[in-house]
Order: sequence, then C-alpha cells, then structure tokens
Amino acid sequence: MRLLHEYYQYYALYNYMRLCNNAHNLGAVMQDIFHTTITASDAATASAWNATIESYLDFSGSPVKKMQEISDPAFLRGPVFCAAMKLLSGVDPRGSSITQDVTAMRKAVAGSTPTEKQHAAAIEHMLQGEFSAAARTWDAVLADDPNDILAHKCAHETWFLVGDTVSMRAGSTAAIERLTADDPAFAIAAAQHGFALEETGDYAAAESWGRLALDMRPSDCWALHCLAHVYETQNRHHDALALFDAKKPFWTNQNLLNAHIWWHLALRQIEVGDFTDSLGIFDTALSEVPASDRFRLTDGTSLLWRLELAGVDVGDRWRLMAEKWARNAELHTNAFLDLHAALAFSRCPDSPAAEVFFDSLSASFDGDTSENAQTFQTVVKPLAQAFAQFRSNTLAASAQIEALLPQLHRIGGSIVQREIVERSYSSALLATGQAAKAEGWLAPKLDQHPNTPWVLRASADAAAAQGNLARETLLRRRSDLMFAEF
Repeated sequence: MRLLHEYYQYYALYNYMRLCNNAHNLGAVMQDIFHTTITASDAATASAWNATIESYLDFSGSPVKKMQEISDPAFLRGPVFCAAMKLLSGVDPRGSSITQDVTAMRKAVAGSTPTEKQHAAAIEHMLQGEFSAAARTWDAVLADDPNDILAHKCAHETWFLVGDTVSMRAGSTAAIERLTADDPAFAIAAAQHGFALEETGDYAAAESWGRLALDMRPSDCWALHCLAHVYETQNRHHDALALFDAKKPFWTNQNLLNAHIWWHLALRQIEVGDFTDSLGIFDTALSEVPASDRFRLTDGTSLLWRLELAGVDVGDRWRLMAEKWARNAELHTNAFLDLHAALAFSRCPDSPAAEVFFDSLSASFDGDTSENAQTFQTVVKPLAQAFAQFRSNTLAASAQIEALLPQLHRIGGSIVQREIVERSYSSALLATGQAAKAEGWLAPKLDQHPNTPWVLRASADAAAAQGNLARETLLRRRSDLMFAEF
C-alpha cells in the first residue's frame, strides 16, 4: 500500500510539473495596441505583432513575411493572419505555401483564448471554401471585442471577397455601433463602414464616414479608397483628382494598394478622354506588378480591357499581361482573379497558357459542394467561357453574360470593378445589332446614375444605331458637359 501511495504522489507531481511546463510553453495573456487580448510567450512577440499590424493597416511593407518571422509556438494570431491573407489573395488552400501557417495555428489552438479559437475556426472555414461562414465567425468575434483589429479586417475583406455587400454593411454597422471615437479600432472601422455604405448605395453617408476616417488617420489608404469609389460612382471628376493629388505623398508609397489607386486615377482619365495618360499609368505603374501578386494584376488587366472598350489600341500590352497570368494558369481558387485571367487569355488565345487555363478551369471543383465551388460552377466557368468567345462569337457571348448578370456579385470585388462585365455586355449588344435591347437595359442605369459617362455614351450609341439623332445628340452633350472644364 505504501508503494502504491508513493506512486500516486509521484504521478500527481509529474502531472503538475507537466501542466506547468505546458502552461509556460503555451504562453501568457497580454494586450496589443488595440487593447485586444492575445496569447504569446513574451512581450517581444506582442511588440512584433503590433509593428506588423501597423504596417498592414498602412498598406505598406511585407506584413505576411514579417509575421512569419515571429517564432512563438504560443502565438496563434500570427499564423491566423498569414493564413487569412494568403487565402484571401487566392493561394491554394492545399498548397505548401499555407501548410506552415495552418500547422502552427492548429498547434497553438489548445492554449489559446476562446476568442482566438474563433479566429482559428474562421480559417478552418476558409480552408473548406466556406468564406461566408468565416466572415460570420469574425463578425461574432467583434460582438465580444469590437477592438479586435484582426477580426475587423478579415470580416470586411471576406465579405468583399464573396460580394455580399449587405452582410458587409450589417457587420460594419454592428461593429461601429459598439465603438466610440476614443477606441483604438474606431478609425479603421469607420473607413470600412464608409466603404460598405458606398457599396450599398448610401453615398452621402459613405463620404461622411470616409472623410472622418481620413481626418483621424491622414494616411489611411482604405479611407481614401472609400472616397475614390464615391467620387467614381458619382462622376465627381474634380473631387477625385483633388483627393488623389492631396494624398499622393502617402498612397504612392503604400505598395499594397497603390496599384489600385493608380487604376482609379486611370479610370478618371479614360472618362475624360486622356487615353495617352491612362496608358502611361499602365506602362509606368501597372505593368511592373509582379506575376506573384495576382490581385494587383487585375488592375492592369481591367484597365487594358476598358481602354479597348473605349476604342483605344493598346498595342502588344496584352502579351505582357498574359505572360504574368500564365504563371498561375492552373490555379483556380478565387472567382475575381479567374475573371481577369480569362480576360487576358481571351486577348492572347494563341498563348500556350490560355488553353491550360480554360481547360483546367473547366475541370476544377468537380465533386466539390463548398460555397466557393458553387460560385465557380454557376458563375465563374460560364463567365470565363463567355469572354473566351467575346470576339469570335460576340452574339453568343452576350447571351451568356446576360444570363449571369443577376449573380455577378458573387465573383466578389467592388461594383466599379464588376462594371467591366456590364460594359462588355453593353458593347456586345451594340456590336451585334441589338441596339434596342441595349437601350432598354441601360435605361434603369441611366435613371439611377444619370451622371455616369459610359452609360450616357452607350445610350447615345444605342440611340444612333436606331436613327434617333435627337436623343443621341442630347446624351452626348450631357456627357461632354461634365468634362467641359477639363
């Protein structure tokens, strides 16, 4: 009996020491600069996290690379951040690039806080292609901690990815209502709320929130981006140019978003007819985007397509874009990215990568029932097929695009970005002698956005094709008067 008693004493002491050792390995609870609880082994991890998040919020540097340099097995937020950023950017969820992050995250879960476990659960949803479930999980995190900056950014960007602007706005509204102007996350939340308002058509409120966010953080590129969308949608040309010029010292150095801001400036130049300057932006800023950064490739791709729709000869620039997209021709993870790859390959059908892209896209997601798979099956694949034949069989392409317009939001991105599909549809109708149909389709757009130049010009083209000279003249005059001072 004595030996048995000593054994139990020894076993209890062993377990106690093991638990203490595990507790040490799993780290301590501390706060970051947003007053959010994090688990980390020491203060150095928290400092590195704070610095990297500030870089990320500034849209500058290499935050994912910096985050991966943090070596702390107890630190769950680091691998969650890296995994989220990679998945949002279209990295293969089964690929080696993300394996290290997911492995580290899963090892750290046991010693993490309940909130951190929710972050990990959101990543697991993303890995399964269930992006809306991930966004809902991050919204739930914000209900408990409205200053959790990782949840703010991930929820917003994930709703953006799936094109669910209603949920994006609901989430940003709930988040902003839980904050005061003194809270550390308020300015970031204000910029995101402004963008959500813009995407759901409340332009006055969007501008107010965007301005507030920019006043609080003068270098906030997302607040600037919110205002850029407001001005683009309302065709406020002077306001857009003034904004870009005033904030140029900031955004031109914010490498994670500056290509997109250049794109916005180029859109303004297209509308006013400065095609040479718009091409200049492609040549000096967008053509230099590395092939590995597919989201930034979409800006140059979209710009070339829009220029051609405006009747501009872009020369051999498509070849360069197709070569960049070729690097990931077999990677099909993100609807918005695949749309733009399809545009590039449709303009370079003789590229060996074009056949690889369209064939592998056709075979992708077979047997998969995830949210992302359904988006690819019902929207991305037929839309890519439509653009593949956009010039060779424009009539068929127009019919295929028309059928997909009600679901177009599911490819993600903004209204202005997805507008490239609508412009293409209008162009296809006019090119195939369907002027009356084009006019009927454009009419509600003209009522809703009477100052949108491309809608005015396309409506004028439709009127001209039907011999309605008076209406054509009126519409062209309205379009020209908008830019009379420039």
